[in-house]
Amino acid sequence: MKRLQRIEKELGGEAREKFAIFIPDGDMKSFARELPQRIETDFVNVMSLIRDPEFQDLLVNYPRPKRGFIVSYETEDEVSSEWLLRQPDGTLWKPEYYLVAFSRYVKENPEHIEAIEILLDRPADWNTEALSELRTKLARTREHFSVDTLRKAHKLRYHKALADIISISSR
Repeated sequence: MKRLQRIEKELGGEAREKFAIFIPDGDMKSFARELPQRIETDFVNVMSLIRDPEFQDLLVNYPRPKRGFIVSYETEDEVSSEWLLRQPDGTLWKPEYYLVAFSRYVKENPEHIEAIEILLDRPADWNTEALSELRTKLARTREHFSVDTLRKAHKLRYHKALADIISISSR
């Protein structure tokens, strides 16, 4: 059925004429739409048509319209590429936006994550448990901050590797 619908989209005048030998007006869209009901009401004739070797050959080898390709000699395309991060809501962020959002989150939420509070207010108490908590809770935020993504964003933005999450938290 999907193949019949795809054929309908591609049909040109010559193909419609060839299909008109088998179906009214060569209208593949109507044929495809009505096929389930016609199988129930006129099974023998429908199966006879579907099994017809000429019809099967036409389904595979129908004449397709030539595809056009327009060349514009006066126009010059400019292509660029950059890494973007897809957020859970579907928006795309540049690396610098991701880093700014992370810095803002750290500054605005120290009371929600003990590790941030330790990092900002009592850096001498910083330890691996606090780092582990920070990683876990950041991954659960709306922005899904992760160490790997933060490192990649930092490297793309500043052209150097990020030593650790602490470096970026204190920006």
